[in-house]
Amino acid sequence: MRFIGLVLFALQPAFAIIDNAEANLTDRQPVDLRGFWEFRAVDDSQTPRSAPASPWRKLRIDKEWRLQGVDKTPAGEYRLKLNIPETLRSGDFGLILPPVSAAIRIFMNGQLVAAKGSIGEGLRFPQNSSEAFSWYPVKRELLVPGPAQLLTIHVQGFQGGGGIFGNTHVFFGGVDEIRNRFNFIFLTTAFLAAAIFMIAVFHFALVPDRNYRRANLHYVLLSLAMSFHILGMNGLGYYLFDNFLFNAALIHMILVVFPFTLIGFSLRYFRLKFPLIRSAAYCFAILLGSMLLVCAVVPAFIPYYLSYGLPAGFIAIALSLGFAIYAALRGMHAKTEGARLVFIGFAVYSVTVLNDMISYFSYATPVTVADMGFLFAVVCIAVALAGRLQRAAQEKDELREWQKEIRLAAQIQSLALPKRSLRTARLSIETLFKPMKIIGGDFFAFHEISDNATGIFIADVSGHGIAAALLVSTIKSIFLQQRECAHDPGLLMRNMNAALYPHLQEQFITAAYCIIDFEKGKIRVAQAGHPPVYFLHSGDGGLEKVKPRGRFFGFAADLQYETAELDISQYSRIFLYSDGVIEAGSLQGSPYTVTRLENFLIETAGHTGERLLAELEKDIHERARTQMNTDDDSSCVVVDLRAA
Repeated sequence: MRFIGLVLFALQPAFAIIDNAEANLTDRQPVDLRGFWEFRAVDDSQTPRSAPASPWRKLRIDKEWRLQGVDKTPAGEYRLKLNIPETLRSGDFGLILPPVSAAIRIFMNGQLVAAKGSIGEGLRFPQNSSEAFSWYPVKRELLVPGPAQLLTIHVQGFQGGGGIFGNTHVFFGGVDEIRNRFNFIFLTTAFLAAAIFMIAVFHFALVPDRNYRRANLHYVLLSLAMSFHILGMNGLGYYLFDNFLFNAALIHMILVVFPFTLIGFSLRYFRLKFPLIRSAAYCFAILLGSMLLVCAVVPAFIPYYLSYGLPAGFIAIALSLGFAIYAALRGMHAKTEGARLVFIGFAVYSVTVLNDMISYFSYATPVTVADMGFLFAVVCIAVALAGRLQRAAQEKDELREWQKEIRLAAQIQSLALPKRSLRTARLSIETLFKPMKIIGGDFFAFHEISDNATGIFIADVSGHGIAAALLVSTIKSIFLQQRECAHDPGLLMRNMNAALYPHLQEQFITAAYCIIDFEKGKIRVAQAGHPPVYFLHSGDGGLEKVKPRGRFFGFAADLQYETAELDISQYSRIFLYSDGVIEAGSLQGSPYTVTRLENFLIETAGHTGERLLAELEKDIHERARTQMNTDDDSSCVVVDLRAA
């Protein structure tokens, strides 16, 4: 730190514009008066003649007293020798000053040029501030013979924060030239604030975007705060509302908003998780915001804020900017879209902030560019966000096309399934199909082998979604090819496994198949790793489950399947289902369970198949607190047997 201080001290004379409290006018164009003036503290700033004598010292005109080692000074007096040749006195002159805390009186050769502002009791709080960025006409009649003129400025500021601050525009020249320079500075500053403000407003319209909602919101708040800060620091807030507290709020709002918005934006944009850093930033914003509110209600606390709150705010801004650069580097490493652009913006802004901090505490850099640096960062972020939003819009268009294709696939899959119900003289069939997504991996079909024999098939592909749905069409095709062996469940299952095995990579299929043969009075069942088939007794209403031995399709190329045979006269109902029914609610920790399904089938023995399926959906919702297709595809087949 000592080395840096020595370097800055060594560079200071090379960059100082005015180091000897004297300026020379060579024409009527504005002359930059920044630099070191003669300064002394006074007790009475009403007139220069009544001020007590005190030693003069060199002090920078464009910095507050407290930043230059002068503390607890209620009033001060600056003076500068101006050399104005007689040949340049063809008209009046003008003076541009930065915002001033909080009352000012300007004298030329001891004669009053302008007076503005007053402060309250105890010289601590402005009642009528002169902080608005202004220019002041200086009549040529106030000049004395000879080139040497004495420009004196009396500043009466509240203790702990007095002096001149804000921008570094201190100029003296011809009245027309000063007016033109003032208008240029005013419009440039207003344009800069308006540009950042309009970018913020534009992105506010994008806040509802679901993907980048919070990143956009943090970015909007950050841009608005900086826009207001530029207005306040340059004294333009008084042109909106002539009130000291209003302009002070514009200035210091950035200290509250900047850390948590920049950290919040970085976390959201680059999808990082640092909960402690985020919480610390939010807590700091709440504490500093509360301190500012206290200062607004009780002005006596302003010096405490200047001594403790303001430095803490600068430190928080520096830390948050460092974190933002770190987050951008993480984003570049992760190849996050727009990360490089955001990093460039933050890096350039960091350099400009460092430049202004050096200028703030020394005079090694005479130009302050942090506002332009922030505008550059804002534009970089805006372009990065625009790129992301454009990609998001393209993805939405692609998603809409994909959803359209999926809906078409769902319609095709629905057509692939047989009729949802079937009624003959001997039986009636009702089905239910609830895919977890638009399309699913469950399948069922019927073989009407003859007037007296019907085959019923149900299958469940592992997983769900598109991959499972694609296999369904293959299952259907292979199932329809097995009509010649449809009378033999074991053989049909063996042939289907052999045909499906080459198509199965990491997937497998469970299935069940039963033949209802009224001519022989028999029911034959085979299954491939599928849930058991339930049979409801026609006499006592008891429930019987049948699960012949058989591996799921895809376990091996050549598998044998056992066939169970039952007497058709003993049963009134057959119930086949996929495991999505009993697994409903499993992700929430409360699955429907096999036991509840079996009890339900007994309780609804007197219902029609259509009513049973409707009641089953309701029962699953009540018991598992979810829909039956929330966790997996679900399908059911209810076969009611009439007279044998």
